Amino acid sequence: MDQATHIILLAVICYAFKVPFAVGRYSLLKLTGNAGIYKVIMILTAGLICAKPSSILIALIFKDMPVTIESADPEETEKKGAQEEIVKIGSWIGILEREIILVLGLLGQYSAIGFVLAAKSLARYKQLENKAFAEKYLVGTLMSALIAIVCAAICSALI
Repeated sequence: MDQATHIILLAVICYAFKVPFAVGRYSLLKLTGNAGIYKVIMILTAGLICAKPSSILIALIFKDMPVTIESADPEETEKKGAQEEIVKIGSWIGILEREIILVLGLLGQYSAIGFVLAAKSLARYKQLENKAFAEKYLVGTLMSALIAIVCAAICSALI
């Protein structure tokens, strides 16, 4: 997986700087004529990137975000264990969201991505009244969508 990530990164850099990069020339999978396995590996790599590495990246971004005054609610501070459980559930929701967006992007169902984001917002409607939660929710949702859409675009371009 590490080497596949390096190859994908090199392909993206070459594409960005308009340098010819013929993966098919150097790929053992392409030389054997088994392009189906090549596509499966690309899709699985994108799926793996959308899972835990993306969650870690978003968690690092949240650590750098300043804490607003509205989020210092004394009742919420007492429920530290419950908050940690909610964060774990939120991470799983984010992974599922990215995977669904990735699949919809690969299938070309771009309008359905809006329904996924709308359903997520509808489930958190009451919590969006809290400004601190709404800001964090928006950053997390947009980062998740961006990562999944970029993975789908790269995967579609290389397949």
